[in-house]
Order: sequence, then structure tokens, then C-alpha cells
Amino acid sequence: MMFQTLRKVGNSFVMTLPEAFIEQNGLSVGSQVKLHMRGAKMIVEARNTPRYNLVDLMAEMAEGLPSVEGWEGMPSVGQESP
Repeated sequence: MMFQTLRKVGNSFVMTLPEAFIEQNGLSVGSQVKLHMRGAKMIVEARNTPRYNLVDLMAEMAEGLPSVEGWEGMPSVGQESP
């Protein structure tokens, strides 16, 4: 069992999460967690967001990359280099 102290920041109350929970669930600044509130209990659940890498995604693709007709002739819309 672990106790946390609530702190007031602006109009909100905040508490910290143990570093072990952060590391165990691969969380970082900006990560989202789910809160389940049941009466006087609150459960913090790490979102199970799949992590992708390019090699695995490319391996799952069908033969060759999809092509877009006229791609080469499309005008730049951002700061692409020619």
C-alpha cells in the first residue's frame, strides 16, 4: 500500500505517480492514463497503446508500395525540398 499527498495547483488537485508505475508501463510526459472511479476508489490504468516501428509495418505490406497516380506532378503544399 502506498499513500500520496494531494497538492493544489491552480484550481486542481494533483498527485504524483510512482516512478516504478511509469517505467513498468512505458509512460512519459504527455502519456494518457484511464481513470476508473468506483465510490471512494480510483483505479489508474495505463493505456495499452500499440507501439509500431517502420520495419514491422513494411513487413506486413502486400507486394510493393501503393502508388498514387500523378504523385510526381502534385504541387508542394508545405516546405518540401525539390
